[in-house]
Amino acid sequence: DIIKFEEVDLLSILMHTGSTPAVLQKAEKMLGPLLMKDDPKMNELLKTLYVFLQCGGNLECSMKELNISMSGLRYRIKRLEELLSCQIRDPKSAFQLYASFETLLKAKMITIG
Repeated sequence: DIIKFEEVDLLSILMHTGSTPAVLQKAEKMLGPLLMKDDPKMNELLKTLYVFLQCGGNLECSMKELNISMSGLRYRIKRLEELLSCQIRDPKSAFQLYASFETLLKAKMITIG
């Protein structure tokens, strides 16, 4: 199959430049504690973060997508920021986290469910 350059996203290019192990390692480090697959609470926080980032940091959108209360969402955001040691509403942090998600999803190393 031939794919047009315009159809290829940046992460796919990065992953095929020969530095894939480094990209994957950085992505895993960014999401660190949330990747404990055997812990339902971490899975819940992982999904919360992904939805929050997908919603562009919009609390209303995130709350509706996750079907939780605003106070529940705020609690999870606070918990995420504690676990990840970063402000997830900061654009640079949000970009890094979202890129980490997309990298690990493309590599089929995580699923969001």
